Amino acid sequence: MSTPGFRHQVRRRQDKGKEDREKGVGKAQLRMPKNVRKLRDEDINPCLEETDASRKCLEANNYNKDMCTEYFLRYKACRKFWNNIMIQRRRNGISPDMPTAKDRKEILEECTKRPY
Repeated sequence: MSTPGFRHQVRRRQDKGKEDREKGVGKAQLRMPKNVRKLRDEDINPCLEETDASRKCLEANNYNKDMCTEYFLRYKACRKFWNNIMIQRRRNGISPDMPTAKDRKEILEECTKRPY
């Protein structure tokens, strides 16, 4: 009994790609690993805006970290704020620990100014 050759594997990949295109799945969705998709999900990552801003700053300044300190501090403050919210919700027995994007928006609206 022989194992499928390289051509067979290539054909299977091509067929899979064709099926995905017919379903409307884009290339970016196909190639993005699961952990990256989780980081890009608004319901999971509360600091998505700050993440994108710091990444854009790094790209604009040729990855000179000294030029983006303000963005890094804002991201760090954001993570600290939402981590404290998670700890508080866990202590109060509220599930899920991290509020959804909709709930986070309401929490931020209750604050007079953005806490981070």
